[in-house]
Amino acid sequence: MIKYITFLLPGYSNKPIGGYKIVYEYTNRLIADGYVVNIVFPIHLLWYSYGFLHKTKLIILFLISKVYKCCGIGKWFNLDSRAKLKLTWNLSEQEVPISDIYIATSIETAMELAKFNNINNNNKFYFIQGFENWGKFNEDKVFQSYRLPMKKIVISENLLDIVKSAGGIAELIHNGFDSNKFYISLPIKEKNKHSVTMLYHTSLLKGCKDGIDALNIVKKQFPQLKAIFFGKDSPSENLPPWIIFYKNPSPKKLNEIYNNSAIYIGTSHSEGMGLVIGEAMLCGAAIACTDIGGYKTLAKNRETALLSPIKDPQKLAANIIELIEDDELRFNLATNGNIYIKNFSWDVAYNKMKHILLSDSCNDGEGR
Repeated sequence: MIKYITFLLPGYSNKPIGGYKIVYEYTNRLIADGYVVNIVFPIHLLWYSYGFLHKTKLIILFLISKVYKCCGIGKWFNLDSRAKLKLTWNLSEQEVPISDIYIATSIETAMELAKFNNINNNNKFYFIQGFENWGKFNEDKVFQSYRLPMKKIVISENLLDIVKSAGGIAELIHNGFDSNKFYISLPIKEKNKHSVTMLYHTSLLKGCKDGIDALNIVKKQFPQLKAIFFGKDSPSENLPPWIIFYKNPSPKKLNEIYNNSAIYIGTSHSEGMGLVIGEAMLCGAAIACTDIGGYKTLAKNRETALLSPIKDPQKLAANIIELIEDDELRFNLATNGNIYIKNFSWDVAYNKMKHILLSDSCNDGEGR
């Protein structure tokens, strides 16, 4: 009988990360269903990407966790207290709790899980939430990971196509969205059409500079334009006074930010599915975003969003301007998006995940 499930995350963080949020959502539901869930955070797996100060903090945290046998993820997510969190130095088989099912959540953890010799491959899963051709892994290495001997699960049609093109096989489970946390509190037609919001991130893959450049273009035509940014890290550049930034807003505050904006802009060059545009849709924002595979699950051009090429602030600005000038278009996109996003419920996502984990795994005891 399947009882113990272990998620392998690539590193420790107490700040909001989209992929971690999805893992924590599944963790809460699995625990509510009676499963024992471990979440493992290896310290050294992403060591190459950390600065000196961050490495020092991680070493201290690791030593503290060894003494007190616990660690936390911060207050940004309400994780069930019964989740068993473990900091390890690396991701060796000996340091990972004995479980019935093991779920890698990144290319780094999948590569390590593949080395576990005492675990049946039917008990190994690779949860793919993005095309991770960044860091130290090139496209060939990513494609190679999609052929590892473990079950693959993807979150979008775009990722499913990529895995198939690499010679792999995967199951598709769309991410769910929580309409109890994100909802319309200010009617679509009452939102200020000159108010725009955007997730700010220091990663170049998020394309935030393109978003700022686009908004500067729009500002010249509409001096009354206001923007609200939010994110886990403070901006690395000075923002103009008409852009307000909120660091790590609570879900309640984030719902307020989405509702106070008529338009949400997504500027990423690569996404797995696009969590934030889905949340904005639930709150009734019209979407202007980049034309990338990960967004297309939710963003249908001129149906639920306006799309523009990546790295093209001019085209993004033109779409924002069109949404400001055309009230009917803005209302229609926001309404269509709000209706469409409700097809992606957490109940559907969880039931499919549980079915795949339980039906595809060995049921003759522990994975090792």
